[in-house]
Amino acid sequence: MTSRHNYVLFSIACLSGIAVRTVMLLFTIDPVSGFIYIDYTPHAIGLMSVLVIAGALIFGLTLFSKINRDEKVSLSYLPFQIACSVMAAAIGYETFLSPLLSKSNAMQTYLLYFLAACAMATFIAVTVFGILKKPFHPAITLLPVAYWIMRLIIVFTDFSTISTISETVIETLSMCLTLAVLLFYSKLECDQIKPSRYRLVAATAILNAYLCAVGSVPRIFSALLSLDQPTHMNIIPATTGLATAVFSATLGFTILHSIRDK
Repeated sequence: MTSRHNYVLFSIACLSGIAVRTVMLLFTIDPVSGFIYIDYTPHAIGLMSVLVIAGALIFGLTLFSKINRDEKVSLSYLPFQIACSVMAAAIGYETFLSPLLSKSNAMQTYLLYFLAACAMATFIAVTVFGILKKPFHPAITLLPVAYWIMRLIIVFTDFSTISTISETVIETLSMCLTLAVLLFYSKLECDQIKPSRYRLVAATAILNAYLCAVGSVPRIFSALLSLDQPTHMNIIPATTGLATAVFSATLGFTILHSIRDK
């Protein structure tokens, strides 16, 4: 597959997944417990199968993208730099303005504040130095990894604050995949990934973008359609999932664009 085919496949799968997940939230899933309504179980299973198949196609077919194995990946593209700034803004909003830390103790709160500030500074630095075409020390890209690990610990130790079962599953998968994507990104900047693994990195990033989009955008639609009594809400802002989807998709497609066959 060429990079153009990857764009088309991702767009179709992502839009389809968002539509399917929105239908599930509005009609087949109890907004309080997160369990599937018994009467809609067959329909829900069919819809979930569509989501799984779409994700598998995105991941599998990206592994067969046509690339130049001898060419080193480059992340010096404006769309990726913009995605980094979006990620910095999402981290700032989630950490300092959202209820994410409402159940955390003081040590967890201040540690995440510190790591969030470091992660934001890293993404802003990547954006600024990238636009100015200036080098930066790649080791700073480990700071977002440290932030995300602490975020995982805080969320996992207080999953009772996430209201629905379905959201818990999606958040768990997306958080774990995001950690892998951030680690892959840091290793790319540090030139620690072999060219033979570029397609795996791109496939993981694009799959995570799909999962984050499917997990966040339908929640936004659900909230907008139920303004009088918001449903399927939890303490993890949907905006973070959306920003992570943008970052992961841009990273994945930047890799494919950088190393595509000429």
